Amino acid sequence: MTNPTMTATKPSPLGFSIISGRLAANSHREWPVVRRQTALVQSLISTPLRTTSTFESVVTARLLSQPIEPSTQSPAQDCLGGGTKTEGLAIVWLRNELRLHDHPAMVHACKNYSHVLPVLVLNTDQHKVVNGAMEALSIAEQDLFCRSIEELERDLVARGGHLLILKTENADDVAGTLGHLFVQLGGLIRGFIYHKGFSSVERQEEARVITAISSAIAKRNQQQTSEDEMTITPMWANTLYEWDLLSFNDANGLPDNCDDFSDLVSRVGPPKEPLPTPEEIPCPTKRFLLDLGVEGCKASQILSKMVDNASHGWLSPGERGAAVALRNYIEGKSLGSKFTSSSLSPPNGLFNALLSWGCISPKTIFHSVAQALPTMSIRRHCAELDLLLRDFQCFSQFRTSLSI
Repeated sequence: MTNPTMTATKPSPLGFSIISGRLAANSHREWPVVRRQTALVQSLISTPLRTTSTFESVVTARLLSQPIEPSTQSPAQDCLGGGTKTEGLAIVWLRNELRLHDHPAMVHACKNYSHVLPVLVLNTDQHKVVNGAMEALSIAEQDLFCRSIEELERDLVARGGHLLILKTENADDVAGTLGHLFVQLGGLIRGFIYHKGFSSVERQEEARVITAISSAIAKRNQQQTSEDEMTITPMWANTLYEWDLLSFNDANGLPDNCDDFSDLVSRVGPPKEPLPTPEEIPCPTKRFLLDLGVEGCKASQILSKMVDNASHGWLSPGERGAAVALRNYIEGKSLGSKFTSSSLSPPNGLFNALLSWGCISPKTIFHSVAQALPTMSIRRHCAELDLLLRDFQCFSQFRTSLSI
């Protein structure tokens, strides 16, 4: 499946712009370059960076050896498009994507529907603070998660939208909560868009959600003379590559080790560049939703923020926090290089939480590092290896889920 794309008439302002021009201090380095004003550079970094015409690092010499063909259009132009929008509401189900930059589902919704409503279902049981040895870590995670949601809310408001947060007591109620939303909004909903999960738990949740909303639509159609059309669109996100583009004949086509996986992706070419942030997200008003009985809540009403600024200063929330972490990594200020560790604390898990919650995409990290760091940089080498390993782990989980 090829991700739909959007265009933008100008670079969209985003928190990533806090990455400063200090990277220009490396401008004395010389290697073959092609200067490109990409949407990624315009959105993420306040000064243009240089990028090689091929990915030539120790890792990418083998993995991503195909050259990047110069595009006659910017990624923003490739991504936006004309066409007639469907009159109606598209629900964008946010699962692990607390960002607007490089968000395929949001881009698709804004391109194809007249109104868009991002919905986040919070499982209060999942985010309870645990007792015992891991209590401090759990509190820090919850605090960071809550503040990342609040930042996403602010970014949506700045673009004319808002975030509908619904509360549920356990994972099994997520489907029922979304199904009830379809009942409340009646025939207004024309699209349901979400990013596919990888694990068996995530895919089972998807199946329950699809069953619940399909049931709600069927009941609604029985009560009226004409049937409402509604399109369900699953999409790939949160990995460098897409399962559908890796030429797997079936689930058994996935290599059993990371070395063979790297050989496979080397035949595909470099990862796609990240999608730009939609400049405008046309949401129905809160008053309109309240009149239909749809009332959300604030993240802070569900998640407790219990960590003071001094204790979480090493990692800031949301897209802006991810931008700071990425800038520090590129400039060599971070304590470690791991993107895939299960640990939240530095040095082993610098980006783990931000990637897990989707505050930044792997494509954004990959292309920013490849554009900013020289061929033989150890940090570039480690980032590429870690991100490739993360893809392999995600697809291995997905393969396992297909057999269940």
